[in-house]
Amino acid sequence: MVTREADVRDLGALQAAVEEGVAELGHLDVVCANAGIASFAPGSELSESPSRR
Repeated sequence: MVTREADVRDLGALQAAVEEGVAELGHLDVVCANAGIASFAPGSELSESPSRR
């Protein structure tokens, strides 16, 4: 198993993480790009705007 920390909104970082894993292990079986969001506001009130992260 290879683990990397990357922002799931950053395609380049995700691609680099996958490439590093393949380089280390030789092939790819599973990728889990898990994102956690924490807020005290209801989900329906969250904005997609980067200024309100």
